Amino acid sequence: MKRPPEFEYSKYYKSLIGTKYEGKCPNLNVDGEWYEHEGFISNSPKNAFRNMIKDGLLQSNRLVIDKPNLTERFMQRGLYNRINNGEDIEEIWLRYQDGEIKLLFKKTDGQQLLLTPAVEESVVISYGILIVKVWNYTMPCKFHASIFQRY
Repeated sequence: MKRPPEFEYSKYYKSLIGTKYEGKCPNLNVDGEWYEHEGFISNSPKNAFRNMIKDGLLQSNRLVIDKPNLTERFMQRGLYNRINNGEDIEEIWLRYQDGEIKLLFKKTDGQQLLLTPAVEESVVISYGILIVKVWNYTMPCKFHASIFQRY
């Protein structure tokens, strides 16, 4: 994809100017936070996971990745290792093949929070409406042209 000219970049990605992500073009904006979506075509799920995280973190510290054939615990351990090595990771969401999206990791108040299936809740996308349910907080968003806008 061709990067937009400078004047258009500052129009759409104004909040990134002056940050380490200036010049990057993340895919989604949810309530003022930028997210990068990464997919894969590899037959090796471990390589796919590693590459999605590595490539995605170049664009944003909040990612939505296609779920490789790995356990959530394995992926969480990999994220924890990256954080211990100094990588800036705020949120990681998993997108399943059926379209369901689940929160895998979220950093809160400067602390890492690795979610387990007992505390995570699904994100439901239907009829263009995104409902995010995390820790009993619901955030409805309107889906439009690859940009999420909060109601």
